Amino acid sequence: MEANTMPVSSLVHRAPTAPRAQEGAMALLFSVVILLISTLTVFVASRSTLSEQRLSANEARSRAAFEHAQGGLDYAVGEFAGGLDITSVSRPLAMGGEVPEGLAARVRVAFCSPAAADFRCADTPDAVTPIQNCQPPAGEYLLQPFAVACGWSDDDSARHIVVQRLSGTPAFPSGAVNNPLSTPASAGMGGSFTVVNYFNNLTYWAGGSLDYGNATVKSFIRNPGSTPTNYSDDSVYPGESDIYKSYQLADALGDQCAVITDESDRIYNNKCKAPTNKSTTHLLQSTDKGANANTIGADVVDKDINLAALSEADFFRQFFGLDKADYKDSVASQVLTPGEAADKFADGAHGEVIWVDGNLTLSGNEPIGSIDRPVVLVVDGDLALGAGIDFYGVVYTSGSLSGNANGNIYGAVLAHGGTTNLNGNPTIFYDEAVLGNTMKVGRRTVIPGSWRDWSIE
Repeated sequence: MEANTMPVSSLVHRAPTAPRAQEGAMALLFSVVILLISTLTVFVASRSTLSEQRLSANEARSRAAFEHAQGGLDYAVGEFAGGLDITSVSRPLAMGGEVPEGLAARVRVAFCSPAAADFRCADTPDAVTPIQNCQPPAGEYLLQPFAVACGWSDDDSARHIVVQRLSGTPAFPSGAVNNPLSTPASAGMGGSFTVVNYFNNLTYWAGGSLDYGNATVKSFIRNPGSTPTNYSDDSVYPGESDIYKSYQLADALGDQCAVITDESDRIYNNKCKAPTNKSTTHLLQSTDKGANANTIGADVVDKDINLAALSEADFFRQFFGLDKADYKDSVASQVLTPGEAADKFADGAHGEVIWVDGNLTLSGNEPIGSIDRPVVLVVDGDLALGAGIDFYGVVYTSGSLSGNANGNIYGAVLAHGGTTNLNGNPTIFYDEAVLGNTMKVGRRTVIPGSWRDWSIE
């Protein structure tokens, strides 16, 4: 008998299942992962936003500090270009009323010596020494200082420093003047006129004659037996400051000159005067013209027809190397009327090329220029010298030079119209130190390539 059989499949036991339970667990896990990723994304984004905000704030503070410093530097350069006497200003420089108060509060500016150029900004602009390592310029650096500007952000968290080297352009692009008195006309004197030249054998150079009438005209040149050829020779003036050796031209008795051993003790009314005796240790009197004398030395060149033939424009160009209009526009640091010039010179002037349009009478008790910072005075007209004027630099007049002068000119005189009725007791000392410094007193500006800046954290 055949047994009843069932399909194998019907005999397999199948456990009951919860419909879609596994699918729900996976969805929950996936949701948790998505939530975690979203949370991390939001956290990273917020941190990134915060960092960007901080970076932006730091950049804004740094930019503000730099702009403050740059604004202060522009102010200092403008003041220097305008003829500011940097020896008379404080460090830091007191900024003028035209500077906004907010800017002035966040900026400190000083003129500093290049001898110590490792400048630093203090933590705040109100520090006792806001610009550190800044030494006052002296000597040659008076004409070529650093302008240093420190700028701070409003909260003092950012500082910036900008440094610029300044200088004047050469007053004589073709080279310094090499003769004490030059004129294409006659050299007329009515008093006692003396020229001293220790550095070469030229004194008077005239296209016309040497007209002295009853006046006393003298010239002194270096004694050929004198060993030194310039003022810096210590064998002749040991222990003296180099800057004053050019004035130590007296005889061995030393009764003609003051002895100044301290370079900082610059008493301008106590200088070497022209020797009166005919033979000195370092000087020889070459010319002695007057009522009882009739000697003209080889140092006097008069009636030079080539010099006499020069027009005023050619005479100017020969010494200054430029046409008058170009020189006035590009080299002169100030162009003044006679009235403006008289006011300026009454208070003294230093280290400039000053152009005066019109006739000028030069008077006052203050020295004009100095050995370190001479003045080049161009008078487009006649020039009259008042009594007691001490002038350091070069005087040029397109007209005549006259006056009742008892002072001294340390440098050189260029007079296209000659000297007429020049009375008194004036003396011209040809001085290489003064004339050498005229190569830095033209229009003041920045030295190309000297700009640099850096931040201090």
